[in-house]
Amino acid sequence: DEPGTGVGSSNGFNALKVLLHTARWSAPLCAELGRDRALLSPLLAVLAREWPASTSSDATGASAVKPTVLLLLAAIAAAQPRPGPAPAGSSGLVSMLDESLVSLLLSLLKSTDMLVVSACTRLCAHVLDIDGERLLLSELSQEQPLKYVRRLLSTATAGATGGMRAIDGTTFGHQFAGLLDGPAVLLQRVLEHAGHGAFVPQLLDSGLWEQLSYELNASLPNAKNELSPTGLAAALKVVGDVVGGGQVRLLLTPGHQLLPSLIALLAGSHLERLADWPAAPGNEGGVYGLITQLLRILCAPLDHQQQQHQQQQQQEPSAAEHEQQQLLQLAQQIMLNQQLMAKLVGCMLLCLAGPEPHSLELPVNLVSRLVVLDTAFARQYIESGGLEAVTLNSLLADGRPTNVIVDALVTVSQLARISKDNYQPIHDADIYGACRRLLLHPAAVVRSKMCNLIGNLCKHSALLYGEIERAQLLQGLIGCCTDPDRTTRKFACFAIGNASFHSDRLYNALRPCIPALVQLMSDAEEKTRANAAGALGNLARNSEALCDELISAGAVAKLLETLQQAPIAEQRLALFSLGNFFNYPRCKAVLNELGFAQLLKRLEAERDPTIQKYLSRIRKGS
Repeated sequence: DEPGTGVGSSNGFNALKVLLHTARWSAPLCAELGRDRALLSPLLAVLAREWPASTSSDATGASAVKPTVLLLLAAIAAAQPRPGPAPAGSSGLVSMLDESLVSLLLSLLKSTDMLVVSACTRLCAHVLDIDGERLLLSELSQEQPLKYVRRLLSTATAGATGGMRAIDGTTFGHQFAGLLDGPAVLLQRVLEHAGHGAFVPQLLDSGLWEQLSYELNASLPNAKNELSPTGLAAALKVVGDVVGGGQVRLLLTPGHQLLPSLIALLAGSHLERLADWPAAPGNEGGVYGLITQLLRILCAPLDHQQQQHQQQQQQEPSAAEHEQQQLLQLAQQIMLNQQLMAKLVGCMLLCLAGPEPHSLELPVNLVSRLVVLDTAFARQYIESGGLEAVTLNSLLADGRPTNVIVDALVTVSQLARISKDNYQPIHDADIYGACRRLLLHPAAVVRSKMCNLIGNLCKHSALLYGEIERAQLLQGLIGCCTDPDRTTRKFACFAIGNASFHSDRLYNALRPCIPALVQLMSDAEEKTRANAAGALGNLARNSEALCDELISAGAVAKLLETLQQAPIAEQRLALFSLGNFFNYPRCKAVLNELGFAQLLKRLEAERDPTIQKYLSRIRKGS
């Protein structure tokens, strides 16, 4: 048809729009249209004609024909089977992918009409998925087509939104797509199909990375905000793939402010608006999918830091690695300044209230990593309400994924470990019931983390001794001393040692653990043996209430055996623990009967300063 008639007329254009929106929401119709060469050929012919350019104020009739046809073809292409070359005898869109069609698409990317270029990038993105011969991919990976895409990113104006809205339509009042969704989705597809190593250098050299970073920063002057949730999801996938491929420094390039921009996207007001946005093809995960994408990117600096630490343990760090370390410290400071922890707590609350239980995993994991990394993050977590009773008990509830429970326990345990000032807010969270249940959790990693938490709750003072006893946590803790998991046994000994260190308040309740501790002095793991030795000594540290049980269970004899036969590190612990026993007449008598005095004389020749320090302590006590 000639311009002004057919698809260029008012009725023809409206019919085209009806077909577009019907096809967009009906995959079977798209699949059928994709097999109809009689329809596809005229549509492609329409694209080859000259039509009036659309403007921000006029995107109807003849001026909107090309963008509308491109969007219709994009919807059709999205529904086609992939990947692979066209099957024998195929007569649809897949069979029409040849050099002439690729040439047509590339010519449309050169257009000065922003709506045409935007729609064309969407079509190209879906064609890449069905282009078994990779004809389009080889062209799009070149420098010139990338410059056309960059031109759209750099010259698109907010005024063009009206034109795209008129063509693309709305969903419950929300614009279906942003003007820059097409470029973002196209870059994601090219990166996916070409591979990280092949495409990232072109992405960086073409200036597209800088422009994409700019578009993600809504706070910059003249920000266009032309990425819908679907386009944002695609842009974040590009950023995640590039940064996850070892380009962490790109998050911190001066002038782009990419890391602060990404953190800003986690603001509660932004997430609420995303949650209200209707689901759309390409963003089926909604707000939870976007949270996951963002947090994977924000984890990249920490992942890189962990890899560097492992490498530095094996060899001396190079100058480049020192530079990387400085960048990682900068990333950490930006996260603190941007109140990332407060935003993560908000993400957790949103995910707790949502229908996607696994969406909790990344927020809770990143919280635990940051709290362990720096006490400043720990303070922010508490100030942001992370220890509220409802929040914490919900994270530890039955049915939560094991890794969510573990990360939540790591967070609370670290808070308890770093300061006694955190004991009161942890107590106020009232997680004692959850702790009692988690000591019996089927996953060994949960039981071991739970034992570690109890140990840290007893590390600094006896403040929570009474609460731990009233919550009946000690019974489960004692049971963990004979757990089949060695890590659980290790931390159970650690917890009992701390629960008996500051006072004898829990001695009577801990009485049943003595035989197990004596047995664990022969455990295969050195740290478990050390913790057991320390715990036995602490059970005699504050009073002689348990001396009879300790002697009859063989604790004194086993500690003496360790002092005589074990490596020097274990000898030190055994000697210190025996020094506690030596304060009581009954224990001293038993020790002397077992030859302790003669052993002390032999140890006087030992040059180890710690051994000499503990010997001096015993002499003063005698």
